[in-house]
Amino acid sequence: MRALIAMALAVLSVGASGQVLRGVIVHVEDGDTLTMRIGSDDYKIRLADIDAPETCHRARDKRCRRAGQAGGNSAKLALEQASLHKVAEAQCRGSSHQRTVCYVAVSGRDLSMLLAESGHAWYDPKHGRRPTIAAAARQAKSAKLGLWGAGEPVPPWVWRANCWTLGDCPLAEN
Repeated sequence: MRALIAMALAVLSVGASGQVLRGVIVHVEDGDTLTMRIGSDDYKIRLADIDAPETCHRARDKRCRRAGQAGGNSAKLALEQASLHKVAEAQCRGSSHQRTVCYVAVSGRDLSMLLAESGHAWYDPKHGRRPTIAAAARQAKSAKLGLWGAGEPVPPWVWRANCWTLGDCPLAEN
C-alpha cells in the first residue's frame, strides 16, 4: 500500500511541476471529481477552479439515504459526456480531500471551463485561480444556463456545511 501511495505521489508531483499527464478517464464520481487511468494505475482528480453541486456519494452511503444536491446529477452527466472513456491531459497543482487538484482537458477542451460555461458548476471562490473560469460562471448565471435555470441554487460549500455537517439535507436529486 505504501509503495502504491509513493508511486502515485511521484507521478502526480511530476504533473505538479508543469509536465502534462496523459491517461484515460475511467470514472466520474460527480461534477468535479473523476478518475484518470495512467498505465495500470488510477488517480482520483478534483477539477481545478470549480465546485459542482454534490451527488449522493455511494462511497459514503451505499444506499444513498442522503439525497444529493439539486443539479448534482446533471453536473455529473455533463462531465461524463465530456470525458468518460476519453484520453485526457492533466496538469496538477496540489491536493484536496485525498484528491489531486488538476487542470484537465479532453481533445484540448478544458473541463473546468466547460462545466462553468454550461452552468453546471460554480467558480470556486476559495481555491480558484483563473479569472476566465469566474467570468464563464458569471455569464452562465446571467444566461440562466444549467443549474441557474431554476432560480438561485445553493452553492456546494454552503450545501455541504448544512447537509453533511449539520444534517439538514433537503430532498433533491438522488
